[in-house]
Amino acid sequence: FVPLIAACNPTLYQFLREKLIGQNYNVIEAESIVERIRTTYDCLGITCDDVGQHVSETNTICVDTPKLDGLAGYQPGNDVRQYALLDLDILEASILMEMKAYTAVDE
Repeated sequence: FVPLIAACNPTLYQFLREKLIGQNYNVIEAESIVERIRTTYDCLGITCDDVGQHVSETNTICVDTPKLDGLAGYQPGNDVRQYALLDLDILEASILMEMKAYTAVDE
């Protein structure tokens, strides 16, 4: 399971590899590790219902990513919201370049 996360979130993969495969975690970190794993459900094509809930979990609520609405009759097969954010990054870089704020663009 952990290697599959590399395609979804390389940073999270490195973290989980160290914690779970390298067995370098403390039991008090278990809840935060599970929460971080849950962030990859959408990318992996699974839902909270697919995974279920551990009997000891009483406070934790798993929330699936909302379904995407169609746009002009097109129903995307993937979550395209990340691509929309990239468009905003490009727009911001363009504005900063027009203002000659080149160091801000590098950041």
